[in-house]
Amino acid sequence: SDVYKRQVHGTLKGNRDSRITMFPKKILLVCANPKPKSFTHAILNTAVQTFKEKKYATVVRDLYAMKFNPILAEEEFTGWMTKKLAKDVLEEQKHINWCDIIVFVFPMWWYGMPAMMKGYFDRVFVRGFAHDIVEGRSKGLLDKGMVVFQPMGAGEDRMKEKLLPAINTVADSWYRFCGMKPLGFHYFPSMPWATEKMLEGYLDQVKEACSKL
Repeated sequence: SDVYKRQVHGTLKGNRDSRITMFPKKILLVCANPKPKSFTHAILNTAVQTFKEKKYATVVRDLYAMKFNPILAEEEFTGWMTKKLAKDVLEEQKHINWCDIIVFVFPMWWYGMPAMMKGYFDRVFVRGFAHDIVEGRSKGLLDKGMVVFQPMGAGEDRMKEKLLPAINTVADSWYRFCGMKPLGFHYFPSMPWATEKMLEGYLDQVKEACSKL
């Protein structure tokens, strides 16, 4: 893909004998929502636009639009042992290897992530790629930054009281188990009752968060 071959860069001039080459950050955005006009996609589009304004390189993986297969087949379950992974999994791992930061955008459904996103983790973040066992201890292998944007139907009070502890436990396993660095977890409650003003405020939060990466 051209995105891997094209690196736009500038230089910072110190003295005549030294130069520091500055490369743009590389952002992988992974989105899971079957509705193209969903607020999930509004978040995705806002993030992409903000990154482009900062001249960052971006790659978007819209799992539903791609018709990504989230089902972990029996023969894949031990595929990491034989290094025989499916082509679509290798393609996703290529994008992950390329990026500096992974941005996940998905709604909360049934107190968790959509099955499509869960299947992405099951099939792509396999042992030997995202994590491994070294001297009897788990070791994360992905030296990446990680950001999560998650709209949800629960109100803010219920989110803080009931949902955030569970969400943070799962999120902690993502970055700690796989070696990723948490750069922000952003939750947007009360989506069924959100006014236009609230939605605009949420998107402003997305812009602000992305502009600080």
